[in-house]
Amino acid sequence: MSGDYYTRLGVSRDATTDEIVSAYREKLVETHPDVSDDSDASERTKTLIRAKEVLTDETERSRYDRLGHDRYLARESGDGLNMTYHYGHTLLDYGEDGWWDIVDWEVEEMREVLTKWVQQLEVTDAWNTVYLGTHDTPRIVSRFGNDDRYHYESATMLATLLLTFPATPFVYQGDELGMTNYPWSSREEMRDADATNRVRLALEEGRAEDFADVQDVVRYRSRDNARTPMQWSDREQAGFTDGEPWIPVNPAHEEINAADQRGREDSILAYYRDLIDLRHDEETLVYGVYDLLAEDHPRVWAYERTLEEDTILVALNWAGRTSRVALGDADTVRSVLACNYDDPGTDLGSLALRPYEARVYRVN
Repeated sequence: MSGDYYTRLGVSRDATTDEIVSAYREKLVETHPDVSDDSDASERTKTLIRAKEVLTDETERSRYDRLGHDRYLARESGDGLNMTYHYGHTLLDYGEDGWWDIVDWEVEEMREVLTKWVQQLEVTDAWNTVYLGTHDTPRIVSRFGNDDRYHYESATMLATLLLTFPATPFVYQGDELGMTNYPWSSREEMRDADATNRVRLALEEGRAEDFADVQDVVRYRSRDNARTPMQWSDREQAGFTDGEPWIPVNPAHEEINAADQRGREDSILAYYRDLIDLRHDEETLVYGVYDLLAEDHPRVWAYERTLEEDTILVALNWAGRTSRVALGDADTVRSVLACNYDDPGTDLGSLALRPYEARVYRVN
């Protein structure tokens, strides 16, 4: 459980199981008034927390406390969790007021959180995961990229991170097409109990006069963004059904759909397929050691993956502007393995990365 989560619950890191469960129950009832105070959600929470306590070997706690969470992870004894699914990077755009408070974030924050988990797992026998979107989060290109001017570029840059990072990648359905957030215009369109209850409470308490007052936050935050029907084609209901779906189809399906992208080599789907093939072919992208490069650059996230004598370099420009970075010598590149632009340069001593450009090189 991250420090941010303890803070959001309003308890200290050394809180007891019962204190954490009590705080969780209060939050649950506050945001979901229709859920009873004695629901089995509290019992599930208590079970999970106690499971963590069982997995904790007190005699080794100091060894695994270096980064806070890794005392729960698998080690030589075989005890602990053997795969992690962490949430720190999903909280970067939350301000002090939580759900309603959308704040800007910097690539260095994302880089720090995900890199920390790589380093944390190096001292354990556990395996890492990497994801950017789930059924509970906004669409990744709308949240972490640019779903307007640089839709293709940012969607494929995010794909490059997912499929070259030292972890098992999770790609949520529709992200391989670059599906975007839905333009919600009323509470009645939505099915997300969390968002609709927050909106209802805001209206009842006078913090908003109508949906228009909260529309921007809802459009950004709602879990329903990830739950609209899969966009199979540009037909009515996106080819998902001949009936009436339980939640509206995103109007963007006319431009963003599987039928269109399957037939194009320059599509987001084609890029995902090529990267998946690359990852299958290159063991270095699966098992290679991760070394962070240019770690203080404000926009570029670059790293190497090394396995025995093989090294693959990844450079990601997480910005809607050109970024320059030096990552090596002019004669270092052996081949270009992937890029989401044409004509990538190979002089690592002076790279000019275009908006949301991603490059994957094999280097000496």
